[in-house]
Amino acid sequence: MNVITIVKRLGIKEPKVAERATELLRKADTKGSLRGQAQVCGPAICVEIATSMLKVQVDRSQIMRFSGVTEKEYTNMLRFLRNSLGIKAVVDIRAMAVQFGCARIVDTIARVLKTYKEATIAGLPSERQIHADLSAPVYAAVAVYLTAKKHKAKIDRPKVLVAAAVTEEEFKTVCESMYEACFHIIGIGQRQKRAREDESDESADEAEGCGDKDDAYAAWKARVTAKESVKEVDVGVDNSNRKENTPNSRVVLPTKATKQAKLNFGRIAAPR
Repeated sequence: MNVITIVKRLGIKEPKVAERATELLRKADTKGSLRGQAQVCGPAICVEIATSMLKVQVDRSQIMRFSGVTEKEYTNMLRFLRNSLGIKAVVDIRAMAVQFGCARIVDTIARVLKTYKEATIAGLPSERQIHADLSAPVYAAVAVYLTAKKHKAKIDRPKVLVAAAVTEEEFKTVCESMYEACFHIIGIGQRQKRAREDESDESADEAEGCGDKDDAYAAWKARVTAKESVKEVDVGVDNSNRKENTPNSRVVLPTKATKQAKLNFGRIAAPR
């Protein structure tokens, strides 16, 4: 499917989109970048790049319908053609927020992105601060994603990766650094923070008690010994009481009744 047909199917009214997309497609062909899958999805990708450059809002999922390839293949070829044409991707946070149903938190997203850029640049050496470039689409995508999570908005992470045309590893790395730098804005960790504070308090208490371990053990042993002594005294008293209640100290056990022997009173011989 060619560029003109895709633009018409998408209902794009801006005539410059078709012109810019056709120019990009011709440039990619001149560089020999339209090979294999790129030849199939090249027109659709060039239309997306053109709409991004001219700031014409179009849903990427609609463009992908005319690409003839899978979502993963489309994302890879989009990154490849951008690099081949020397075009940096530009992600509009407002357009992305609208795309993912987060229009009400656009101001917070912009604040998160600004805070992260300032913190990142401030942490770099002075000679590198001038050349620091934080305009890559991954930063805007992560800001949208983390802010949406903070406000409990439903957002599909794989779709965000596709929209920004970034890899999972790159997205994860920026997620971790942005969450740490902007925790006071997008942190979900009040309970986690309290838990960490409680753990530190417990550790401090344990550290303070380390010097008194010997004394505590001695006191515990004394209490146990005292209890054992009281128990032995009680047992001795019980035994003495039992002895006093018996008539004799010697216990007489009942014996088995014996049968009396039969006596023989026979005639006794008279003495002679």
